[in-house]
Amino acid sequence: MSTPVHGWHNKQEAAELLGVSVRTIERMINRGELPARKITSRIVRIPASALKNPELGKPANEWAARSA
Repeated sequence: MSTPVHGWHNKQEAAELLGVSVRTIERMINRGELPARKITSRIVRIPASALKNPELGKPANEWAARSA
C-alpha cells in the first residue's frame, strides 16, 4: 500500500485499511457513511481521519458533527 498524500487515501488504500472491497468503499461513500472528496471524474480521496473514526458507518454529516 502506498503512503497517503497529506492525510488522504484513495479508494483502494481505504479498502485495504478497512479490510473490505473497493466496491464496499464506493457504497459507503454513496450512502454518506464515509466522507470523500471528488477531485476529478475518476479520482476520489478519503480523509485518513475518517478511516480511524470509531463511528464509521454512520452518515458522514453525523460523523462530522461528533468530531467537531
